[in-house]
Amino acid sequence: MTSNAPCANPTKVNSNTKTITIVTTVIPTVSISTTATTICAGTNLTFTASPGNGGSAPTYQWKINGTNIGSPSTTATFQ
Repeated sequence: MTSNAPCANPTKVNSNTKTITIVTTVIPTVSISTTATTICAGTNLTFTASPGNGGSAPTYQWKINGTNIGSPSTTATFQ
């Protein structure tokens, strides 16, 4: 480090080396799947969310027409 202060003495100092690690930005994604191949009226349908780049503990909030339903979970069952 170099000082530009007029009365600095010394004007240059050294310190311990510090390493900075730069981590690239990741974009989180989610895939939603169901095992059902046929959907009938009145039948429950379960969806499962699988995260990509979601960190160590991603959370989810399922919605129907913009309204939160159920507790945050990787699965949601709808009828």
